[in-house]
Amino acid sequence: MNQILIRFVVLPVAIGIPCLAGTIYSNGPETSPSSANAYAIDGAYSISDGFVPTLSGVVSSFSFGYGPVGLGTPLSVSWALGTTPFGTDLGQGTATASTNLSYVYLFTVTVGTQSGDYYESTVSGVTANLIGGDTYYLSLSNAQDSGGFGGSGWRYSLGPATCDYAISGVNQGACTGLLGSQSESFLISGTVITPEPGSVTLFASGLLAMVGLVSRKARRSISR
Repeated sequence: MNQILIRFVVLPVAIGIPCLAGTIYSNGPETSPSSANAYAIDGAYSISDGFVPTLSGVVSSFSFGYGPVGLGTPLSVSWALGTTPFGTDLGQGTATASTNLSYVYLFTVTVGTQSGDYYESTVSGVTANLIGGDTYYLSLSNAQDSGGFGGSGWRYSLGPATCDYAISGVNQGACTGLLGSQSESFLISGTVITPEPGSVTLFASGLLAMVGLVSRKARRSISR
């Protein structure tokens, strides 16, 4: 009896849950490159975007639309992941171009006498566990670029995330901009947990069988 019971216990564990590298959440592409649509994330300004991933996973990096006003490249940005706006309970840090901040040039926007280069920037070395269906917040602040003119921003997106902004650490509420109330462009990557229906069914069958064996054993012990 004990040998059979052990087999049922080990089987579900041996099945495992498939884990694949991929996208945990995407808030959509950036808005049209014809305009300088971005919320400031430098100086006293910070942004916190709320999102709900449909998949569970372990975050390893995130990318976002970064737009300095001056003709420069990203140097650093502070980030946080949490369960409340501007929260840090899932992790925080400062990414720099010399360590874990990389970027790819996208386009240049000229407004009046000023021009700005826009980039897709990626912060790596992040570790956080996200559960599909729960709400989380990605926050960015203290952005600096080599142009040195200030005005570094987080590029708009028309994705479903919410957006709060803060000045000097004080939450001012929902973002409103040129396109009304919108959030920013970002993508969260990592190890995606994707349980297969067959695996889940087999796991449940193993547990039910184990319960049945334990119940029969208990009844036999009582009858003796």
